[in-house]
Amino acid sequence: MGRKAEVSLYRLFNVEGTHRYVRIVKSGRGWAPKTEAVGEPGAYYLRFSKNGSRTFESVGDDIHVALQEQKSRQQAIDTSTKPATPTVPPRKTLIEHISQFAAKKDGLTKTERRRANTWRSFLNDFSK
Repeated sequence: MGRKAEVSLYRLFNVEGTHRYVRIVKSGRGWAPKTEAVGEPGAYYLRFSKNGSRTFESVGDDIHVALQEQKSRQQAIDTSTKPATPTVPPRKTLIEHISQFAAKKDGLTKTERRRANTWRSFLNDFSK
């Protein structure tokens, strides 16, 4: 069983010349880095799977734009991975089932026709 397709929000921090991605999570009423971020903050990035590999995509320096883009990307992934609902064939009534069953039991010989008529009368009595 695979993982749920998810779009995560990260922020890039520049720590002494190296780059570090820190995940942004809901914290109280706002959004904050999951771990203590050290260094100079940079742009926000979305992380998601694209053709089976993880991809980071820049969405700018504004948190509101980044959150909106994350929400819209997640909705797009959810709608594309939703299974199609199968169509349910219309139900047959009991009388239709009885007539189909009796038609299968009808045969060429007199005994087969009698047997089918017996089944028909039995099932008609049952359906009442």
